[in-house]
Amino acid sequence: MHALEPLKYAFESSQVLMLSEPVICLNALWVPYRRDHHLLASILSSGANHPDVRAIFCHADVRGAYMNDNIRCKEGIDVTAFPPAMPIYSGHFHKPHTVGC
Repeated sequence: MHALEPLKYAFESSQVLMLSEPVICLNALWVPYRRDHHLLASILSSGANHPDVRAIFCHADVRGAYMNDNIRCKEGIDVTAFPPAMPIYSGHFHKPHTVGC
């Protein structure tokens, strides 16, 4: 079951768009949560090389990033897997910040 599947029953079907696979739309790469960090890194790499991608929206654990309550994430994908100088928006992190290599 997709974690967001209950939304299908709470809203009209035209109001909810659930992505189960990575997709490029509106000049952005949209990546649903992936447990396999190697697979996620591969998706990010291929999407970053696409000429239309100007931002990445994902739901990813990123080692070294601060989550809620200033807890630093110790697991997840390495920040170097993300393309440099591209805006990244991740559902796990609820405030803007920069994660260095």
